[in-house]
Amino acid sequence: EVGFRSLAIIRISTLDSEPTFTAKELEEGIFGDGVTMRTQYQACSFNQLHWYPADSGVVEVRMPNRVADFASSGALVTAAQKQLKAELGLAAVSDLAEKI
Repeated sequence: EVGFRSLAIIRISTLDSEPTFTAKELEEGIFGDGVTMRTQYQACSFNQLHWYPADSGVVEVRMPNRVADFASSGALVTAAQKQLKAELGLAAVSDLAEKI
């Protein structure tokens, strides 16, 4: 892949758990300067693949359940996608960016 590609970051929290990194830390760790996903893709692609944040930035999804309420991590992700589509009025989560 070459060119400029948008990436949406979705941060999912539940009633009893949340990711270790804040939304700001995720954004800086992926798109910031220094050794980040963005800079490493640029380096490995000989500056031909560039990731930039989607217009939505880091999207926060707060699930009204506990982690144990989900049969698997996949079930949690599926429920979060459904909630995100409803909250933002999206036909598909992939409408946020080229990659999620």
